[in-house]
Amino acid sequence: MRFLRVVPALDYHTEGEPMRIVNGGVPTLAGRTMLERSARFAADHDGLRRMILFEPRGHAAMCAALLVPPSDPAADTGVVFVEPLGVVHMCGHGAIAIATMLVETGATAMREPETPVVLDTAAGRVTARVRVDGGRVSGGGARSELWLRIVASVLGLPLERTAVEEGAAYGAALLGGVAGGVFGDVPEGAEVLRKEVFGPVLTLQTFEDEEEAIALANETDYGLAAIVYTGDRERAERVSERVVAGTVWVNSFFVRDLRAPFGGAKSSGVGREGGVYSFDFYADVKNVCSAPWED
Repeated sequence: MRFLRVVPALDYHTEGEPMRIVNGGVPTLAGRTMLERSARFAADHDGLRRMILFEPRGHAAMCAALLVPPSDPAADTGVVFVEPLGVVHMCGHGAIAIATMLVETGATAMREPETPVVLDTAAGRVTARVRVDGGRVSGGGARSELWLRIVASVLGLPLERTAVEEGAAYGAALLGGVAGGVFGDVPEGAEVLRKEVFGPVLTLQTFEDEEEAIALANETDYGLAAIVYTGDRERAERVSERVVAGTVWVNSFFVRDLRAPFGGAKSSGVGREGGVYSFDFYADVKNVCSAPWED
């Protein structure tokens, strides 16, 4: 048997969320940063993304990470994250899975009680800390440094080129923040408004009426969740219906019932899970069409 293409991969999961880690067979990607290399992959190699994610090798919920040489010399590896809708800049559960895999396979030397793993992503540098006990991985988590880069860029603090280029909130005014940043006077269309920022960063925008508020909320490329604060019940229902997001909290935050549907809109994901919705999300639905039978 002759294979046209061989792509080695390891399948991991983070609390049930799938992550296929491709650690070979990825073409060389041009670009100075992982942001540029991710864009190059999207433009030139979408067929490889489909081969990795779609049936018969994958399914509707499959996510993948392609390990490539990093542009950040401090990183253990570069990562291109892909999902059924295309290339994404960052994936939280994917970062945890990659760090675990690198330590478990010995690609990153294991150190007890904690092994640091640095990933170079399109969203910037992500540092994961993998807990190790008795020669085995016992847990860990990941933290993005993108918000630090945004704050440093706006304040004019010195950072390496990749940090400034990938994390800049162009033209925004820093209003305050020690553990994070709050920005006002953000130019229309700025990256910090449209992209996911994996850190404690908040932007403040004013609006004249309800229509403008909804338009501003829907300008982002993502739609995982939204929050509506109002003293008017009818307005809450109107705005919640028109905001494009998988979850809308009204006068509350992070209320989660595992029986309720969970998922995102636009670039925040495909489908829903939770309760009975999980059956459809993880099932392969079959349609059988038959011609009439003669009695």
